[in-house]
Amino acid sequence: MMNKPNFFVVGEPKSGTTALHEFLNQHPQITMSRVKEPYYFCTDLHAESDQFHGKKIYFKYREKNKYLSLFNQDKKYEVVGESSTFYIWSKKAAENIYNYDRQSKILIFLRNPVHFIHSLHSHWVVETYENLCDFEDALSAEADRKKNWKKIPSRAYFPSMLYYTSLVDYAGQVGRFLKRFDHQQVKIVLFETFQKNNEKIFKEILNFLEVDTSFKPDFKRLNTSKKPRIKTLNYLAQNVYFLETMKTILPYGLHAQIKKVGQNMLWKKTHRKEITTKVYDELAKKFRKDVEAMSDVLHMDLKKEWKFDV
Repeated sequence: MMNKPNFFVVGEPKSGTTALHEFLNQHPQITMSRVKEPYYFCTDLHAESDQFHGKKIYFKYREKNKYLSLFNQDKKYEVVGESSTFYIWSKKAAENIYNYDRQSKILIFLRNPVHFIHSLHSHWVVETYENLCDFEDALSAEADRKKNWKKIPSRAYFPSMLYYTSLVDYAGQVGRFLKRFDHQQVKIVLFETFQKNNEKIFKEILNFLEVDTSFKPDFKRLNTSKKPRIKTLNYLAQNVYFLETMKTILPYGLHAQIKKVGQNMLWKKTHRKEITTKVYDELAKKFRKDVEAMSDVLHMDLKKEWKFDV
């Protein structure tokens, strides 16, 4: 039975969206897309990716029928959702979702922007989209990468995913959704608050979605910091052509199981290297205006919440 999405978790990445996707999918009134992050509505990023690679490598779900097939379930659900973190960076996703269904509900997760880009960099390194393993080196490369795509690793989805400081435009990114959708249709959640109290914030999200708020999922921590056990083996295993072929030839359920087993073999949990005080303060200064703008939108002091008030 075909369900059509009416709820979208649009980002930021590394801010709790994977855990939320799993928690929501346990709710009897909710179904989430079989594939997390189908990226159907970020058409401008599809174009950027194709231009960079010279062909279509990423973004498998571009056709409407193929995208909607991700919601083909055994029954009708009240809330049908998907989570695509690139939507928050896309300049077209908010408009495309609105044109698809202007009654859609939008959920946005925000995180201390310094911790966000630091965590994102670590994740990109493990996934082999990033070839500069040192965070400060990656920040220093940003200006050159914007000028010269040749310095972008060949495995990146699209170049701008590695423009770390430019990815912090919370006011502009959130503003694109608030411009299109009624404010009652958009909920903004802080990662730090969600992390401290999963149960309370999850209940608020269920209330936002107008489903049974008494339901409690199996809360567990997902997407902890990881690093490759063997870098060379991880690089070989993350080959995009191999991964895309596996997605194509294997049934979704089997592919998901194999992927999980493979990641457990390739990666191990780790503690991310701390940001130096100097780098943190420099980034906090750079992001302060954007944090102030988001504080006005949320009617709360994010500078204090994120310790930018120094």
